[in-house]
Amino acid sequence: TVGLGLFALLYAVIEGPTAGWGSATIIVSFVVAVVLLVAFVIIETRVHSPLLRMDLFKNRPFALAAAVTVVGMFSFLGTAYAISIWMEVIQHQSAIRTAVAFILLSGLAIFLLPLTSFLMARLQPRWVLSLGFLLMGVGQLLASNMSVTDTALPSLILPMGLVGVGFAFAVSSVTATVVNTVPSKLAGMAAATTSMVRDFGFALGPAVIGAIALSKAAGLFNTAVNADSSLSVLRAAAEGAGPVAVNSVPPSVAISKAAPHAVTALSSGYSTGFLVVAIAALVCAAATALFLGGRTEQEEEIAMVEHGEDATVA
Repeated sequence: TVGLGLFALLYAVIEGPTAGWGSATIIVSFVVAVVLLVAFVIIETRVHSPLLRMDLFKNRPFALAAAVTVVGMFSFLGTAYAISIWMEVIQHQSAIRTAVAFILLSGLAIFLLPLTSFLMARLQPRWVLSLGFLLMGVGQLLASNMSVTDTALPSLILPMGLVGVGFAFAVSSVTATVVNTVPSKLAGMAAATTSMVRDFGFALGPAVIGAIALSKAAGLFNTAVNADSSLSVLRAAAEGAGPVAVNSVPPSVAISKAAPHAVTALSSGYSTGFLVVAIAALVCAAATALFLGGRTEQEEEIAMVEHGEDATVA
């Protein structure tokens, strides 16, 4: 149920911009996803050895920590997806140059281990996690204002570097943050659950940001093509191909006259994608800092959960 449910959900999100959000295939896929995922939750509450302990989510700090984990990881991988499309598909940069962005995004973590360990030893994990999300959000806001005509690699250092440093802090502290919200005897299950929700966030990133960016780009592109009288003969072909395809054809092909419109539409769509992941990261930073609670509050919550379980057993 969970495997097929997630497959149906991701299929609907990824294919929505192409097939149309109102098409029968997409609607049925969303319905199937909801039915199967609800079935998964029902099954997990009734079996003796569940894959996912649903009762963990009755613990408010754990539920909140799990939620920010999903959204935060969605934010990071959404950024990685968006920058790859931005550089390779829209700007036509080489894979080697695009790799520089990914070094900044994920290659800094190993060099930041001493600093991360220093912070984790002196601060509560939630503060390190909140700082990580904050840095990610600031970097993503900067990325949303990048110019599509600027192909210089130094322009990536600040936005992608901030996201990379923030991710290093977040991914190092997220498990510790979550485990601190549950009784010690549930720490193993909590850590496993954290891995599941983290990977779910990773899966959602490219799917959701791709859907948002491509839907906006397609709308802007079709509007621009319809308004351009010089493309009257090629209009049907240009609209049918879409902005990604038009931006990818050789300059000698007639339809490439629509390429400037494609570039404008795609850059606007993926700038919106960067803005969406920035908002997600900043919301996670605020929620972690304001609502996750300090160590005292978490210990009180854990004590209440343990007392309730002991009473049930008795």
